[in-house]
Amino acid sequence: MLDRQRGAAHVPVIVFLLVLILFFAALGFGYVTMERNSEYLGKAQDAQAKLTALEHQMLIYKHYTEDITDQVGEAGEYKGRAGFDYSEYGNPAPLQNVSLPASVKDRIGEFARKAGVPQVPGLAQFFGHVQNQLDASAARVASLETEQSKLEANIAELQTAVNTIKGERDREVADLNSQVAAKDSEFTSALDAKDETIARGASAYNQIREQLTDEKEQARLEIKQLNGEIDVRQAKIASLNRLIALKNAPNDADGMVIEASQAAGRAWINIGRNDMLTRGTTFRITAPDSDEVKAYGTVTQVEPRRAEIRLTGVKNEYDYVVRGDEIHNDLYSPNLRRTIFLLGRFGYPYNKPLVKQILENLGNTVVDEVGPQVDLVLVGQDVINEDGSGYVKVTETDDYKEVLRLGIETATLNKVRDFLTLAD
Repeated sequence: MLDRQRGAAHVPVIVFLLVLILFFAALGFGYVTMERNSEYLGKAQDAQAKLTALEHQMLIYKHYTEDITDQVGEAGEYKGRAGFDYSEYGNPAPLQNVSLPASVKDRIGEFARKAGVPQVPGLAQFFGHVQNQLDASAARVASLETEQSKLEANIAELQTAVNTIKGERDREVADLNSQVAAKDSEFTSALDAKDETIARGASAYNQIREQLTDEKEQARLEIKQLNGEIDVRQAKIASLNRLIALKNAPNDADGMVIEASQAAGRAWINIGRNDMLTRGTTFRITAPDSDEVKAYGTVTQVEPRRAEIRLTGVKNEYDYVVRGDEIHNDLYSPNLRRTIFLLGRFGYPYNKPLVKQILENLGNTVVDEVGPQVDLVLVGQDVINEDGSGYVKVTETDDYKEVLRLGIETATLNKVRDFLTLAD
């Protein structure tokens, strides 16, 4: 009986010890869990601080991107760098309303072609080329202004000469009027002095009146001739003013090559319809600062600010036409239209109607007679005389003498024959 009771007392002690062990185990597990949670909380707080710093840094990048876009323009959707695989980075969403590098590059390239400067990386170097082009244009303008000043001085000299001649003629007319008055006075005195000399005086008076009439007619003809000379000089002055406003300096290029293809035998130049360029116009092509012809180019297609040319007569395949080469045409200048008179005989293959058509296709005006409005005379061969038995030198014709009197610029057909051949 006592042994059974002693065994029963051992059971609660074992249960108590088991509970006590479980309590201490739970207490240890709780402590470990609290330590781990505390560590996780610290890491979470660090991650939150880093996230906040990244958000602040992204705000700076956002403001930087917006400011760059405001200055550069060309805004759009940026999907990332071409050829880069973003799948490993979760395929981030494209950036909206930001400057697109490809669009900016295309816009700079378009401006470079229009300005005739090379497209180089870096805005500082690119604008340096643009500045150089502007400086060259400013130098050209200064040269044109110098030429204009010289022409204005010549015009002033011509005007002074006209005024001098007109003053001399006015004085001569005044002297004639004084002589007429003196003769009238003498005749009146003679009538008052002697009645018997009335008949003789009347006869003398009639003679004087006839002489006076002849002198007045002579003076009228001289005045008419002087007025005609004044009109011619004034027309010449107007023509010179028109040339001052439109004409290039003799050695200046009419434009430049902006692209060239040796394989296609074609090139593009930086003048077009806005510069009154027409299809069929032919240019000599030279390297900058050189008079040696590299090739010829005939306009085949015209756009507002540029034109395509077909290349012919290339002198050296290893020194081909390249960007920056200059183009020249003796009968063309941007915005310039010339009034031309064809003097002399023009034989096969370039007869007068064909030459006239070629010149008019280039935008010029061809007239049938010499006058102050003509600013270029194209001289051909000697002309056939009236009876058809021989030739008269073109320099001995009345038209040529009038050209010399008016001081009109002349050019021989041989000088522009190569150009006419290519233009045809």
